[in-house]
Amino acid sequence: MNYVLRALMGLLMLSTTVFTSVGHGKEEARLDAVAATYQNEAPKQQPILLVDNDTADLGAIKKDDIRQHNFRIINTGTAPLVIHKAYSGCRCTATEYSPDPVMPGDTTIVKVTFNSQGRGPGYFTKLVRIRTNATSHPVRLYIKGRITE
Repeated sequence: MNYVLRALMGLLMLSTTVFTSVGHGKEEARLDAVAATYQNEAPKQQPILLVDNDTADLGAIKKDDIRQHNFRIINTGTAPLVIHKAYSGCRCTATEYSPDPVMPGDTTIVKVTFNSQGRGPGYFTKLVRIRTNATSHPVRLYIKGRITE
């Protein structure tokens, strides 16, 4: 137990003693309940998202061709990880993922598909965002490559 919780429990026990001597039985019961909550509180469980690699190089892609990459997502936390949404701001990039929770220690895949149809030759980088219950900010993944004739 850390120092702050010990200090808080000490104050709660001192307050309980003062209220008992004054005759406040209801307040004593409330403080006992609060102290019991802090004594029995387990560390907060939460998911932690880890990506094997946040950037995928798709290499050279012929014009009007399609290329895919699977990003491996690992839950290294202590609670189930839920992917709420995986998306890109470009119609040339699509995502697929499972809505099932990823249990602690398990892995899932976010499949990203890039379609070069209608795009001219040259280098590209596309951003994919993943919203989960692990963090309030989206995780950023990138695909890059070069479109050839």
